[in-house]
Amino acid sequence: MVTKIFQTGVYATQPNSPLGIKRNRRGANISLLALALIVFENLDVTRWTLKSSSGISVILHTTKLQEQNREQFMDKESSQEMEIIEQTPFLEWLAEKYKDFGATLEFVTDRSGEGNQFVRGFGGIGAILRYRVNFEQLADMGNEDEYYDG
Repeated sequence: MVTKIFQTGVYATQPNSPLGIKRNRRGANISLLALALIVFENLDVTRWTLKSSSGISVILHTTKLQEQNREQFMDKESSQEMEIIEQTPFLEWLAEKYKDFGATLEFVTDRSGEGNQFVRGFGGIGAILRYRVNFEQLADMGNEDEYYDG
């Protein structure tokens, strides 16, 4: 599966294989995931559901190191820390939700050369999409996800 990502996305420079949490979240948000989500078996990312002062739900994905930067937990309107509604390991959340994306869930170890490259080079998360997507163009379509992982 990792080889397929390298062939269809990275080395072929085609946008069928988003790598990293932000791109996979965007792909999932527009219901493009079809074949598989590929995730490092020990991915250490937390998924936060926060509530802003105006009652808007905000989703944030952080590593342990990123959690130390409390600025991303601040409400831009009130300058107060947002209310934490839920804090879940991202792997646990994916295990519960991957079928909602119409995908299978594949785990990758870092013990193989390809797996190690996938984890170290791409953050340990990727997907094979149903359609080609220009993620740079999606990023330019607005800043509706300003609170997401930066």
